[in-house]
Parts: sequence; C-alpha cells; structure tokens
Amino acid sequence: MPKGCIIYCIERGILEKHTLLSIASVMRFGGFLRHYDIFCVQPRAEFPVSKSTIKQLRQFGVCFIDKSLNRTHRYYSMLNKPLAINHIIENYAYDQYIFLDGDTLILKEPIAFLHSKKPCMLSPVYTKGIGIKDLKDRNGDYWQQLFDWTKTDVENLPTVKTVYEQEQIIAYWNAGIMAINGKIPALKAWENLILLLLNQKHHPPSGIFFIEQTALAATLISENLIVDQLSLSHNFPLSPQIFQTGLYSKLDEICVMHHLNNLHLLNQISPNLISEEQMYWINQQMKTLKILHTGYREKWKLALVQWQLKLMERIYYFIYKFTGHKERSFP
Repeated sequence: MPKGCIIYCIERGILEKHTLLSIASVMRFGGFLRHYDIFCVQPRAEFPVSKSTIKQLRQFGVCFIDKSLNRTHRYYSMLNKPLAINHIIENYAYDQYIFLDGDTLILKEPIAFLHSKKPCMLSPVYTKGIGIKDLKDRNGDYWQQLFDWTKTDVENLPTVKTVYEQEQIIAYWNAGIMAINGKIPALKAWENLILLLLNQKHHPPSGIFFIEQTALAATLISENLIVDQLSLSHNFPLSPQIFQTGLYSKLDEICVMHHLNNLHLLNQISPNLISEEQMYWINQQMKTLKILHTGYREKWKLALVQWQLKLMERIYYFIYKFTGHKERSFP
C-alpha cells in the first residue's frame, strides 16, 4: 500500500462543516484511506474557520495548515485548490496525494485509487458547461488562447464524454476529486496557468468560476499526460440530473459521493447503493455538525456567515475587475 495523504481546502462557513463530515466519513468507511495522513489547508486569511472546527480537526488527527497562500486573487476561491495541493506536494513527500472537495463523502473503500499507474485519476465533467466540442464552439476562442499559451498542438486533441449527457467534448475533467501519483510538475504549471488567466482577465463570458478546471485540462493536454478515468462510483454527483441518466440505474456501488451541497437528496438513492446503517450514520453526523435539520437560529447564523463571505468575495472581485493587468506572458 502506498504512503499517501488526503488534502482538503477549508474555510469558514458551510465548507468547514462539510469538510468535517467528509473527514468523518473517511474515518468511518474509507478502508485504506484511514491510514493516510490528512491535511486541511486554509489558504485565505480573510475566511478563518472557527475554534471548534480546529479542535475537531485535532481530534481527528488532521494537520491543519493556516497559511495565506491566496493573497493576490483572494476573490477567487477556486485558486485555493492548486495552491493547497502544490504546497503539500512541495513540502511533504508521499507516493500518492488525494485531493477531495469538502462536499464529498466516502461510502466505501475506493480501491481504484490503489490500482492506478498513471500520473493522475480524474473523472470527466458532469456537464459540458464552458467546455467545447471543437474550437469553433461558443467558448472556442477562450480555449484557443489556453492552447496558445501552453503551446499545445490542437490537431489531435483528446476527448471525454460528459457524465450526464454523455456528450463528446475536448478533454475537460472535474477537479473536485483527484488521485495524484507522485510529484507531477504539471500541477505547478496548472497553478501558473490559472494565475495567468486571472492576471490577463481572460475568461469566458460566463465568468471565472470554472477556469481552474479548464486550466487543469489545458495543462494536462499540453503535457501529454494520460489520465486514468475515475468511474461514476468514485465521483458520484448527488444531483437531480444523475437520477435521470441510464448510468445511475446500472450503478452497483458508490465509493466516493460528491454531494454538491445536495444532502437533502440522499433519500433518493437506492437502498442497494447506500445502506440503512450508512444513512443513519450520515444523518447523525449532520445533526451533530448542524448541517441540516437545525433550528431557525442556527440556520440564520449560517446564512449570515455565507452572506458575509459572498459579500467579501464580491468586493475583492470588484477591485480585481477594475484594476490593470499584472502579467503578460506564461510563467
């Protein structure tokens, strides 16, 4: 079994609650993952977690890292991800690094992580979004610039099928669950490309939200890295759309669930995919963490915190939007 670690980004609000729930699920149902070290990185000083969360992390044996990695682009929370991953990779030596979004649940030992021999394992995006079928597509100019910056040959671009519609698009992966084998230089190049996108203010008309995923795709394509594809059971999106796909009816297990803040949909999952014991355990944990089924006071407190966080990000984004470019070339 490789020496491995799990990496989370954690910040104030619902994310810290979901992250605690995710870590608890690792401890309860993770199998070999229970022997992995766990790091929770807090990359923005403006969004500190509560003292009670830090106390719970210590009880779990988690290494909590409070380090201001994201200062220049603090309006963009998705930048936290590559910054945290690269910080751990640069400072701690492991055979395998697993990144999990805070809104994930481990329901069964994810053996597939151990079997991969490729540099990384990812699943395709759930839906096309700002992805493209080809460079003539709606966001083709945006992607063309990515490929120009990364000096990518666009003649034979790899493709994937989206999870929901099974639509063939230029390779574009979900960055919420990643299994990384060893130290991959491409991950630093990923971080640098996101910084270039933000500094140049180059993003699709829809905004900046998913540019960290497109930057990851462009980087992996440019490096010619072969990506092992995670099955649906290892990145199961808990959303209304998944229940409408034929893939769901053929699913025989869920190892890693990406609940996407849709925990209220848990009761729609077939009993053969999530046991009565697991449902009871999850419900108890959610009550303890006051995620669902809480009183009005707790709900309003959490809503107020979330509103404050969004307002701060909006202010930072407004400053970003009306200031000049910072860099002119690919780092």
